[in-house]
Amino acid sequence: ICLTFKNGQGTKEDSAGGVWCQGFKVDCDGDDEAKGVVIHQQFKGMKCSYGIAAKATETVTVSVKTRFDPKGTGLELWQ
Repeated sequence: ICLTFKNGQGTKEDSAGGVWCQGFKVDCDGDDEAKGVVIHQQFKGMKCSYGIAAKATETVTVSVKTRFDPKGTGLELWQ
């Protein structure tokens, strides 16, 4: 599963920045951990943070990328 979000609100002001992502991991159920990304931005002056995470186990691999080249091939996401 791959999940991506466009930075910003889809307006010309998006190029000014102000949107950032941070990866995280937390202990989960003893020996396992949850890994994910939180995206921080503002909508009409209201600060907003949202994220997604998954539980990594012996049989489930979870990788996190906080950025990639949307004009590229996407290969860096799958390596």
